[in-house]
Amino acid sequence: MENKEILLIGDSLTDWYFKDGLWANEMQNWYMNKATVFNRGVAGYTSRLIRELLPFSMFHNKNILFCTILLGTNDCSKKLFVDCNEFKQNLLDIVDHIHRHHPDAVILLGTPPLVNDKKLNIKPYVNKVWEISVERPFITIFDLHSIITPHDLYDYVHFSHHGSNKVFKVLQKIIMEKHPQILPKNL
Repeated sequence: MENKEILLIGDSLTDWYFKDGLWANEMQNWYMNKATVFNRGVAGYTSRLIRELLPFSMFHNKNILFCTILLGTNDCSKKLFVDCNEFKQNLLDIVDHIHRHHPDAVILLGTPPLVNDKKLNIKPYVNKVWEISVERPFITIFDLHSIITPHDLYDYVHFSHHGSNKVFKVLQKIIMEKHPQILPKNL
């Protein structure tokens, strides 16, 4: 039997959280001996840069059980700015690529979390993720924008340990309630 794989796609909100006690690492611990977690988060990347990586081997996993996609915070920054309409199209391209190559994989798409930086207008990016959920009903949204508070951040953008734990708990709850077939105990 082929080993199941979990793909975590994103920016630093994914990349930096594969350390002990943080959300990506907790996902690995939860699926211990059931699936292998691949962290494909790249700090500083936008949806555009991730979309450009799709043809390369870092996304050519063989047996994806599910993937998480968490992008948008860098897209709305002045330094790395990607217009929210392009952001939406980039996410659609990413989602469609995964679905085309892995039609049975569960795709969990995150809303960008609330950021504690008044210079970042994240709300239009959150709205685009919700639009995608209507256009691609096969995906499941995990809404971090409504659950992450400024107290869950250690700086203006990145999750504190407590915030990271909230991310894991949201994902765990969604899997238990909406996708029980991918629970570790059911593999």
